[in-house]
Amino acid sequence: MIVSDLIIETTPRPGVTQFTLNRPDKRNALSNALIAALAEAIDRARGSDVVRCCVLVGAGNVFSAGADISEMEAQGIEAIDNSTRRRDWETIEKFPKPIIAAVEGFAFGGGHELAMLTDFVVAAEDSRFGQPEINLGILPGDGGTQRLTRVIGKGLAMR
Repeated sequence: MIVSDLIIETTPRPGVTQFTLNRPDKRNALSNALIAALAEAIDRARGSDVVRCCVLVGAGNVFSAGADISEMEAQGIEAIDNSTRRRDWETIEKFPKPIIAAVEGFAFGGGHELAMLTDFVVAAEDSRFGQPEINLGILPGDGGTQRLTRVIGKGLAMR
C-alpha cells in the first residue's frame, strides 16, 4: 500500500507495518511533507488493532541524509522554529507500539534524530550515524543533542 509518494507502507509479516522513506533521489531527506506523511501514517497505525509494531527504513541504500537543506534555505528562520514539524515529531515519539529503525547506509542529522525516536535501532555493519549540523552553524533542531545523551550516554555522545 502506498500512503503517499513520500511514504510507502507495506506489511512484510502479520502485525508488522513497514514505512519506507521514499525520496531516494534526495537521499531520503526529511522534508516537512515527508515528516507530515510519516506522522500521519504512524497516527493511523496507532488506531489499528492489526499493527503490533512498525519498522522504518529508507529507500535505496541510505536511511536518511537528514533535513532537506534546500527546503530549509527557502524557508529561512521559520525552518528552525516550526511548530507543525515539532508536533509531527512528537506523534512519532509518543507512538505506543514498538518502532524499529532498520538503518542501512547513513543516518545523518534529522535522519539520526528520527532513528533515535524509535525504540530499537538495527543497523547494517557499514552504517554511519552523525549530527553534521554544526557544519551549517546550527544545533540539531529536533532534540538530537538531548536524545543522543539519553540513548548512548554522555561519554559516547561527547566523542
